[in-house]
Amino acid sequence: MQYYFMLAALFFTGLVVFGATGMEVTWQVIMMIGALSWIIFTSAKLHQVFKRTRERDIESQKLFKMYAKRKYITDILIILGVTAVMYAVSL
Repeated sequence: MQYYFMLAALFFTGLVVFGATGMEVTWQVIMMIGALSWIIFTSAKLHQVFKRTRERDIESQKLFKMYAKRKYITDILIILGVTAVMYAVSL
């Protein structure tokens, strides 16, 4: 739940910056679009890994858990980093 809240916050912050700059495409907007695109791309890859995970195969479950942990930690770091840069620049 918190993950999707942070993802929505990233998207909302990008919209606010886009609107505040008079709908100009700036490096901040490109950075937000890039971060959101990367998160969506890796989420699709995670879904593919999940589909290959079998219920009784312990090894595939371990691989999925390892990939999911890395993906979500990376996503949270990207969201926090991009949001910190956005608010630091806007001050």
